[in-house]
Amino acid sequence: MVAAAGLAHLMGVLLSSMVVFKKIVTSTSVMLVTVVLVSSSFIVEPLLTSGWLISINAIVYVAGMAAVFAIGDVMVKEFLGIDRMANALGWMGFLSGVFRFFSGFVPGWIYDHSGSYDLAFFCLGAVQMVSAVPLLCLCLHNSNPCRKS
Repeated sequence: MVAAAGLAHLMGVLLSSMVVFKKIVTSTSVMLVTVVLVSSSFIVEPLLTSGWLISINAIVYVAGMAAVFAIGDVMVKEFLGIDRMANALGWMGFLSGVFRFFSGFVPGWIYDHSGSYDLAFFCLGAVQMVSAVPLLCLCLHNSNPCRKS
């Protein structure tokens, strides 16, 4: 399983980087697809009962997160420029560290109150799916043919 996760990580980084580098799709589109993949893997997790299905879901999650991290840096550079990239990455690291602190015990707290991790997985997926809304709006805005460049 560890080897499969490692290969999925490598494939997620390579595939997402290659399609953006070759300008096949935009970084925003790749980020939208990978965010939906990652959040969907959390939402469907409670429905999976077979070991193979759980393993496949974990591989999809790892590949999606690898692409999110790889394309996230590209998007920061595209939107803020190289001059402000270091400051933006610093703030992103700080804020993600703050939220990681809470994400450690919130699923356990949900389990303590509900008796099941199903709601915790659904909440994790729903929170990640929220970030897909502005990405979708940005993709639609950028694809508008009436928009003046």
